[in-house]
Amino acid sequence: MRRALVLTILLGCSKPAQKPPEPEKVDLQLVTFCAKNHARTISCFKDDQFWDIFSTMYFAKHNPTVAEEERKAWIGILKDDVLTLYREKGFEKNCEASLLHNKAPSAKSVATVNAAREKSCAEFASAYGHMVFQEGAFSDAKP
Repeated sequence: MRRALVLTILLGCSKPAQKPPEPEKVDLQLVTFCAKNHARTISCFKDDQFWDIFSTMYFAKHNPTVAEEERKAWIGILKDDVLTLYREKGFEKNCEASLLHNKAPSAKSVATVNAAREKSCAEFASAYGHMVFQEGAFSDAKP
């Protein structure tokens, strides 16, 4: 009995080393989709209705009783972040990092946002905000 235990322990220790796991890869089509959304956000940058809708969707999930000053501050921070990514040509890198750590969008949301991106800034904000804040794509951690 003791000999069997020692043999089991030795066999367990003599297994070949396992390869480290492959780095996780992201779907390049989703990276492109995400980058196009950032670009559309830049084209809607001066559209107050876009920011009103987008922030309303965010706060509907996170803090429905937010004060107007706080909401305006949040919009300002988000605008600064988007501009920084734009100036640094960081859309794709940001999208790749988001997809590595956060939920990917559903096929239905991708189709909806793709269609809305070609319409008004308000329609885009509604579809994009729903995907990001309600579905959690690109923002909620992977399960």
